[in-house]
Amino acid sequence: MLKFLYETKLKLESKFYYYLYRKSILESNGISFGSGFRVKEFGNLGSSLKIRFQGKNRIGRFSTIQGAGDISFGLNSFCNDFCVFGVNEKITIGNNVMIADAVSIRDTDHKHDKIGVPMIEQGIVTAPVIIKDNVWIGYGVTILKGVEIGEGSIVAAGSVVTKNIPPYSIAGGIPSKVIKMRK
Repeated sequence: MLKFLYETKLKLESKFYYYLYRKSILESNGISFGSGFRVKEFGNLGSSLKIRFQGKNRIGRFSTIQGAGDISFGLNSFCNDFCVFGVNEKITIGNNVMIADAVSIRDTDHKHDKIGVPMIEQGIVTAPVIIKDNVWIGYGVTILKGVEIGEGSIVAAGSVVTKNIPPYSIAGGIPSKVIKMRK
């Protein structure tokens, strides 16, 4: 059993995960994975998970990418430890995006309209998540389906993003609101 604990082994670790998840990972140019990184494919949704890395990417320890959609990480973008990406349609992460620890980004919600039917049997609803270039997402942020975060924005730690965030803004809170503009 392979176990990777040291940063010096990240290159080898990247090859291991590329081999293990070669059906899901489409590109592997200068990326590294922290120990405990997982990919969980939800094949029962009728499509397969596709993960694209543009290069110079780092996925933190114990982070998870799960679902049956498409996710892409732009050039020089990274996430730290314990992040979860739930993708059943599409998540697009631009270039030079910094994602702190314990961030959850999900393009999916469960349907819950029919009171007489268990929610687990009602299916899902999806909408793409787009994070533009040069964005900083703080510790513990949750980003929900259908959201676009504008270029150059900062999302404060602990925020829950339910609506679009304009370019070059600083947003925070539950739900998140624009606190001020960077320009």
